[in-house]
Amino acid sequence: MKVNLSKKQLGIVVAVVVLSVMLIAGGVTCIIREETPADLFNDIIYNNDDNVVGKWQSTDNDALFAYEFYEDGTYKFYSFIGLTNSSGNYEVKGNKLVLINPKHSKQIVYKVKITGDEMILTKNEEDGETTEDKQTSTYQRVQHINLKKFDELLNEIRNKNAQNEQNK
Repeated sequence: MKVNLSKKQLGIVVAVVVLSVMLIAGGVTCIIREETPADLFNDIIYNNDDNVVGKWQSTDNDALFAYEFYEDGTYKFYSFIGLTNSSGNYEVKGNKLVLINPKHSKQIVYKVKITGDEMILTKNEEDGETTEDKQTSTYQRVQHINLKKFDELLNEIRNKNAQNEQNK
């Protein structure tokens, strides 16, 4: 049985085959990388390697945490009143941010999504083990890191308690 196809029909068949292969490859890539097609598309368009460099202040948790990522692949982590400041190396692999702290022999892997001046980190792994709770934190790109001091937090708590008492 011989099938005669016109050039137009042959072009359509080739286009359908090429699109099918691309869709299957994209689907497999999404499954392997554990991300949505939209995330995969964003990874292609936006290069997180360069976007992560800079200073990032948490927007949740009353601005108690901050990161500073440097172009040389190192980072510093700051926390409220300096209780857990640390530093180490980082690596960006697509939509994954890998933090390595040689002092504590720890490695944490986050899913990272950077949109403009907002960075969302979702904890995926710690020391090679998948984390049960996918803790998500949002950070804002800043010019200067400004962590709250202990007395500022106490005053905020007092003010909130006073407001709650007034609202009763």
